[in-house]
Amino acid sequence: MKMKKTIAIVVAILAGTAFASAQDLSISTSVAYESQYIFRGVHFADDYIAPSVDISYGDMYVGLWAALPTDNEYESEVDFYAGYGFDINDLVSADVGFTYYTYPDSADGVFDSDVNTFEVYTGLSFEAPLSPSVYVFYDLDLEAFTIESSAGHMFEVSEKTAMELVGYFGYVDASGGSSYVYFGAGIAYSITLSENASMSIGANWYGADEEIDGDKKNKLTVASSFSFGF
Repeated sequence: MKMKKTIAIVVAILAGTAFASAQDLSISTSVAYESQYIFRGVHFADDYIAPSVDISYGDMYVGLWAALPTDNEYESEVDFYAGYGFDINDLVSADVGFTYYTYPDSADGVFDSDVNTFEVYTGLSFEAPLSPSVYVFYDLDLEAFTIESSAGHMFEVSEKTAMELVGYFGYVDASGGSSYVYFGAGIAYSITLSENASMSIGANWYGADEEIDGDKKNKLTVASSFSFGF
């Protein structure tokens, strides 16, 4: 029943994008699968489905991302985010925003403040080889500070296919908890299906400098996604 409630919430918000479409906004949606849900080195679930929607207008954007585990042993997660991205100059762009993490399965309603957390972030991206970026996050409820840097590159394989490589490195310092380093890399093969649709398959590797909650440090997952935008 909890899973059905969460899916209903996601479907309702995705349906709301019909209004945004009428307002000439840019909309992208996707549905992804991954064999494990790992966030900043922490394992949250095994196999899960991740629907998402992102709506942007100019430099502003809002969106939703959800993690819906296929096993009821794990909790569902629905995250809401909004931000503003802008160019500082020809080589550097900035991004500021927030994410509201919600856990409907363990909450008295989606917006139960006792279990949900609110995080703000800011970051810089650079027009340079490997497209490097660095972001700083701070969760006001968990009092957790995170800094993460990433880089990646996409290789065109053919007119409709491409291979993307990404890597990242981060550090978490949580109040009342242990600090740790996490890192990872991913590879994805994408196929353009039409002007507005694409799909991808790939693999991701996650690691941390220590075991977290008794979980092993290094993990390998497989992933796939379907995306549509207009």
